[in-house]
Amino acid sequence: MLRQYATLTWMLFKAYLRDRGAIFFSLLIPILITGIFGVLNFGGSSKVVVGVVNEAQNPASNLFIENLKRVNVLDIRTGDREPETMALRRGERDIVFVFPSDFAPSPQQSAGITVYEHAGRPQQVQIAEAILGSLIDQASFGALQAQPVAKLDRQPVDANNLTYVDFLIPGMVAMSIMQLGVFSVAFGIVQFRRTGALRRLMATPLRPAVLLAAQTTVRLVMMFLQVLILIGMGILFFKFHLVGSLPELLAVGVLGGLVFLTFGFVIAGTAKTEDQAAPLANMISMPQMFLSGVFFSTATLPAWLKPIAALFPLTFFADAAREISTQGAHLWDVSKDLAGLGVWLVVGFVIAARFFRYD
Repeated sequence: MLRQYATLTWMLFKAYLRDRGAIFFSLLIPILITGIFGVLNFGGSSKVVVGVVNEAQNPASNLFIENLKRVNVLDIRTGDREPETMALRRGERDIVFVFPSDFAPSPQQSAGITVYEHAGRPQQVQIAEAILGSLIDQASFGALQAQPVAKLDRQPVDANNLTYVDFLIPGMVAMSIMQLGVFSVAFGIVQFRRTGALRRLMATPLRPAVLLAAQTTVRLVMMFLQVLILIGMGILFFKFHLVGSLPELLAVGVLGGLVFLTFGFVIAGTAKTEDQAAPLANMISMPQMFLSGVFFSTATLPAWLKPIAALFPLTFFADAAREISTQGAHLWDVSKDLAGLGVWLVVGFVIAARFFRYD
């Protein structure tokens, strides 16, 4: 059986490499998309991302925050002190304003606002502090006070200075593996069945498990190539910072690839022709491509859509890959994402086993 597996794997691999269309869509399309987004920086935000923590919860702090939200150049994210400062260290915020519990401006004394500054983004910090300073001056003038109603307690923070490319590359890795797993398996096996090649293979002593194992192996090898090409391209041309471990990133890629391979086998089992396989594959891949944080953060999604998108397998995959590649996380640090992928793997395997057929 091992010899059958090796022979069939090599045959399928050569057939795949000879298919120019498959190579184009599985390898070159992700490279082209990455190049376009990397060069033109479509996802680069022109706004300053500001974390705001309102521990005072009084009219004075509420007024400041409402005025900050009205400034178009600021992207305001509200939350508690620890999560917001952690987001700053991770490079997800440019600056964090904290209105402490004792924030209470008075004619006798200026209230204090704690400001955590991203040490690697002085331009964004300067813009945000200038806007907050302007609001403080307006409030002081309105209250007819000689001294400002508030003063800033600045605290520089050493944080990850991540670029949009650092965000994009892990998402593109996850998306390209999804596309390869879903489309290549679905179209390949449907074509085998339509032409009668699958039926003829099953008439030989070849076991079905060997065929599935060979198909899976070829796709996993191509997925490894995708990961290496995209990361190499990011490092060479766009100064991508790979903080974490490449072997751990590849391990997550294997698990994610297996999940989407089961989806491909589900489509291959239900579609009779390539024309039927195409819309089914798009139904699976298109919503995830735009809602799972591949090109843009899921924080920009509407509130009602975030819990739904958080359950997508591509969301688990992209989040785990991004944590490893940009934050230096290890596999045990992304255990929740891996568990989510594991659940989807079981679900996909059960459905594929139920619907897959050879004729």
